[in-house]
Amino acid sequence: MTEKYTNTRSNVYATRNDFCHIYIEEMNGLFLLSLLLTGDPQKAEQCFLSGFEDSVRNNYVFKERAHSWARRSIMLQAIRLLCSRPFCIHHVNPGEVFRAGVLLASGLFSEGCP
Repeated sequence: MTEKYTNTRSNVYATRNDFCHIYIEEMNGLFLLSLLLTGDPQKAEQCFLSGFEDSVRNNYVFKERAHSWARRSIMLQAIRLLCSRPFCIHHVNPGEVFRAGVLLASGLFSEGCP
């Protein structure tokens, strides 16, 4: 019974290897997203690597959503990186991460957070 559950779980949830493949296959696009959101190559690298670490640590992402999760992780890391106040990330609703990422990229979301 346990073996069946383990096999089923590994087929449903993304593994560390899945995220490694995603970040390798989509490295250029994910780094470009980081660069567009941060506007600085060094911050973009930090954002990309933090997003990768966050994705690899997460064990509860469906395989079919792993690509979206990788982009989401980078967006969240960009917001965290650009917010100078430690509490401002908590004001961002997880459902609005994409919107916040667009605001960061357009310059409408200030570095000090509203």
